[in-house]
Amino acid sequence: MKSLVAEVVECLLAELEGFMPSLASRGATVCNARPAGERVPTLVQEHFVAASALARQERPAVNGVLDALEALVPQLAWHKRPSDGSDKGFDDGHFNAIIAGNAGLVSLGPVLMGVSVMAPGVTYPTHRHPPDECYIALCPGQWWREGQGWWAPGIGNLVHNPGNQLHAMRSGSAPHLSLWVLTGKGAAGFASGS
Repeated sequence: MKSLVAEVVECLLAELEGFMPSLASRGATVCNARPAGERVPTLVQEHFVAASALARQERPAVNGVLDALEALVPQLAWHKRPSDGSDKGFDDGHFNAIIAGNAGLVSLGPVLMGVSVMAPGVTYPTHRHPPDECYIALCPGQWWREGQGWWAPGIGNLVHNPGNQLHAMRSGSAPHLSLWVLTGKGAAGFASGS
């Protein structure tokens, strides 16, 4: 039986796929696809496949979400979050891509949707931003939130961080894979890495 979160995300991605041709028919184009000739980063190729296989094995309910993401991986413009250089493991071990929203494949108004991939043993630094953020955990990693500490939500479950609340995530012994959505104040103009 599929979790409610998996069903909602699967539906959203299916709707996005169906919506993109209608945008093209109205003169809109894909905004920020991966530049021609630029390869998908090796880290993304390797760790997306490993994380996806683990999620499929442990929580088959997320297969539809993973199928949709797998189809998007080669089209996305992958980038790293700017850092101060103090954590080489993070600098070398992560990539993000925006699917919908500012700097994404397509703009869908005040919503920003993206995906994060991290190598095993990487911690995404503690940060905050005005928009609310919801993650779909597609890995057995851990999340941290101010006032709550570290916890493992489990594959296919939802993590919600209210706007301006400090939060972080880490991968553990398996790669990290998560789908995230930012909504509310500032989401439309937010760029990943802000």
